[in-house]
Amino acid sequence: MDLKSRRALLTCHANPDEKCEYIVSLAGITNIGSHGTFNVRLTYVPHFLVLDAASLNDYLKALSCISGITPEQSGRTILEDTNNELVPRWIRITLGESSEANQGISHRCLFQDSQPNWSNSSLISAVNKIETG
Repeated sequence: MDLKSRRALLTCHANPDEKCEYIVSLAGITNIGSHGTFNVRLTYVPHFLVLDAASLNDYLKALSCISGITPEQSGRTILEDTNNELVPRWIRITLGESSEANQGISHRCLFQDSQPNWSNSSLISAVNKIETG
């Protein structure tokens, strides 16, 4: 699947209140070839658009079809694609895998970005509560 078709899977709708800063957190899974199955968490502060939650599943399935991709490349790809489609104020992508087959070894990747000059430290400090809650 080419870049444009993959990104088109990330469907969005208008943010119901662009003036209000709030956190959206979505989760799904993707298979990263020989690296196994990874949990993916997409957490962001919307600007003009909000991601349709159901579209994340189709997008992650398409991502699973990229041969030879690593967890780090997957995280970077998700960050670039969601940044392009959503243009959020702030975004964090977390991929995590842990399996008994790996003898307790855990593989986790975190990618983060924000719009220039955007800051809301009190809102971002709440992210860990949402991601673990």
